[in-house]
Amino acid sequence: METQAALLESILRTIGVLFGITFSLIVLSFNIFYRYFGRYAFLDFFKNRSAKICITLLFAAVVLLSYSVYFIKEAPVSSSFSNFIFFFSIVLSIVSFFSIFPCFIFLLRNSQNRKNIINLFNKLNEDVTVARFIAKMEGDMHTFHQKDPINIINEIGLMSVKESDFYNIELITDTMVDFFRTNVTNKEEEKYYVDFKDLYYKFFDSLENFYFLALKEKNEYIAILVMRTIFRIERLVFENIEKEGFEEFLGHGEKYRYLNLNFTTEKFFKKALQYGEDDICQEIIEEYRSFSKAVFVKLFPPEVNYTGSNRFDTAQKCEVVFEPLAKFLAFAEILVPAKKHTLFKEIFNSFYVYEVQVLDLETTDSTKCFILNVIHNYKKECFQKYIDLNDVQQISYLNFPFKEGANVYEKIKCKIPHLGLLEMIDMLFGKGKLNNVVINQAKAQMLHMIRIDDEVLIKDLVQKFVDISHRIDVSASLDRKDLYIKLHENLRIVQRDAIAKPATEAVREMIQLAIASFDKLEAYKQELKKVGYVSDARII
Repeated sequence: METQAALLESILRTIGVLFGITFSLIVLSFNIFYRYFGRYAFLDFFKNRSAKICITLLFAAVVLLSYSVYFIKEAPVSSSFSNFIFFFSIVLSIVSFFSIFPCFIFLLRNSQNRKNIINLFNKLNEDVTVARFIAKMEGDMHTFHQKDPINIINEIGLMSVKESDFYNIELITDTMVDFFRTNVTNKEEEKYYVDFKDLYYKFFDSLENFYFLALKEKNEYIAILVMRTIFRIERLVFENIEKEGFEEFLGHGEKYRYLNLNFTTEKFFKKALQYGEDDICQEIIEEYRSFSKAVFVKLFPPEVNYTGSNRFDTAQKCEVVFEPLAKFLAFAEILVPAKKHTLFKEIFNSFYVYEVQVLDLETTDSTKCFILNVIHNYKKECFQKYIDLNDVQQISYLNFPFKEGANVYEKIKCKIPHLGLLEMIDMLFGKGKLNNVVINQAKAQMLHMIRIDDEVLIKDLVQKFVDISHRIDVSASLDRKDLYIKLHENLRIVQRDAIAKPATEAVREMIQLAIASFDKLEAYKQELKKVGYVSDARII
């Protein structure tokens, strides 16, 4: 009996030490869980089965061992019961000892398992909806918000941004998109689903929080990741806009206008500029261009036919094209006070993408020309803002968005882009920013016109060159006199091409007369040579 009691006391001390170690490891696991998942640890960690098993086994072993030691010491003689509790205590101690370590391993793994985030999304179910309804009825929304899975996901995401935990934030953003897609499928299969608009705005609110914190933390990767997730969710809305349940996303006139995306995108753009994140601004413009183009292609009404008398009606039907143009102009207006002129090329590229897409529309040429006219007006206003910036001294190829006049005229006989080029040449000359890049583009247009044999358009540009040359007198600056020489050189190139094609006699004669009108050519050449003027011959 004494031997049994001594043995059990020794085991009890060992189990007691093990109990302390167990408690320390559980605290460690809890801290790891809290580090990755924040307040979610208090709500979910102690529901973990492994933690319960560890504590239950050890507590049972300690209680049984204590009772067994006491009973055996007090018993006068050995009995079958004393032998039973002796052997049972040893067996339970052994089972506890060998069972606790697998449980600990599982507990430690689970404490940092990112599937906990997916489990949080899975809690966005009918029970949460019922709990929210009850909390609202009882006026206890504060308690509900403490346990709301969306709020916990938002907290975990913010913590992940703060800690630059890329894996966590990628998992959250990807799961948001997947959950929204699955939610749509559940609706189609008549399963429980979360209201689309409610889910949409909750996800957007969380993503905005992640984005603003990422900018504050100077984490470009996460900021771009979050911004792209906004567009991924909006694409899901767009792809399913005709399905039941998405009616609330339609605006005035039952049209999909993605107003919330427009508002969010502009906020993101302004905030990125404030933090000097030019690359993020560029990504925003590219994503918006890609998305708005996809909407434009799919939703453009095929029955539109501009006749001249139905201008207002046509403009209303083409809102799907015009609204993104207004947003590109809004981006330009934001860039002006920030003096970020390098980002204008992305906006100009967006206008070009739209022009190309308009030419591919299955509608009448008159309608295409009407749309191109509107695009030109937005593009012109944007370009004016660009060239008015003091930092813009040189117009580069990528920043001159008036290069498609001849191509457009060849396809649909629309003069709007061509006339726009003439207007921009005048504007640039007036501001002292007409350079060889622009002249070269005008020359390229003339060469194209010779190939399509359009005498009227060639005459317009040739005459524009002559008009500009007549405005450069002997008192002009050296830069303008150099411009005079370049106008002449480019007309000579056009003349050679007109002879080689050949162009009509009238065109060749017109070009020859234009060249002959450059009567100050030799004097200006000599003057520039005398002072050692270095000409800027860049064409891109």
